[in-house]
Formats: sequence, C-alpha cells, structure tokens
Amino acid sequence: MDLSIIVGLVGAVSTLVSPVIALLVKEKRANRLLLAITSSRRKAIEGNWKLIFKMEIKGKDVPEEFSGTLTFEAGKKVVKGKIANDHFKRGLSVLQLKGDFIMRDSQTGI
Repeated sequence: MDLSIIVGLVGAVSTLVSPVIALLVKEKRANRLLLAITSSRRKAIEGNWKLIFKMEIKGKDVPEEFSGTLTFEAGKKVVKGKIANDHFKRGLSVLQLKGDFIMRDSQTGI
C-alpha cells in the first residue's frame, strides 16, 4: 500500500473515533463525583405518584387545581423522571426530569 493511502486511512479513522472517545471521557468525568444509588434507595425512589397541582395566579382569588402524575426511574447513578399533567385549559403537558446524588465535601459542604 502506498504511504499516502495509509496516512489518509489513519487520519480518517482518527477523525471518526476521537469524538466518540472524547464523549466517553466527558461522561466518565461528569459521573465520577456521583454516588452510586443503592438497591434499597432505588426501590424507595422508583414509582408512580398521582398529584394534585394547585396554581395560584396573581390577581385571581380562586387558585386553579388540576391533576397529574410523577414517575421516577433510578439507574446506577442517575434518577430520571417525568411529570405529566392534564390542565383543563392548556391540555396535556410533560416535563422531563434528571438528577443525581453527589458526594459532599465535609469541610465546605459543597
């Protein structure tokens, strides 16, 4: 094989692989401070809840109330969820949630 072909192939492979590696390293670094969610905590977090929303609007004496659901799923380090509500005027809406538990520094509290 010609040297220029080999150089071209190495360059192409590097161009395609380097963003994937960068993304994996970024995710690993972002998750390094997160605490692992134990199975007992995962069982306590996961589930579905029915909610009653009470929205007070400035200038109105009577608050608006409407129902919704809250759903959580817990992974190894991240909790994902969604709030779905069916407002009688605005219709169905869904809010996606994502959170985690981080280690706190005992000296700074952060």
